[in-house]
Amino acid sequence: MDVDISGLPKYAVIAALWNHARTQSVFDRKSAMSETRAREVANWLMESKLPGDRLDWLDSRSMKVDVRGDSFDPTLYDRDNGGDGAAARVISTLRQNTQVPEHGKQQKVSEVDESPTGEVHGDGAGKE
Repeated sequence: MDVDISGLPKYAVIAALWNHARTQSVFDRKSAMSETRAREVANWLMESKLPGDRLDWLDSRSMKVDVRGDSFDPTLYDRDNGGDGAAARVISTLRQNTQVPEHGKQQKVSEVDESPTGEVHGDGAGKE
């Protein structure tokens, strides 16, 4: 079953999934993805015109998701990052910490929390 990401900022979805993905390299830092890096990746992905583009490997972490639409197939992300339901749990946490207006338009998530848990929060504080 696809995971619904409608109304969520693409960069916040990318950061949340990446922050909870397993590290695949001994050289990878365990810090959270910055908002700037997440925005760069989201912009690249949204501008890509190739059919079937997805985030495969991103900075030593297995993503394997296409977040360009309002939902994505979590099968490969789940396989590599904690088993069935892993992506859905990440997005559920993101939704709890993100204000999404009822009419479905995205509201800015201004901070990527760099805490050890790597959760993405939208509290209006703005931090880089």
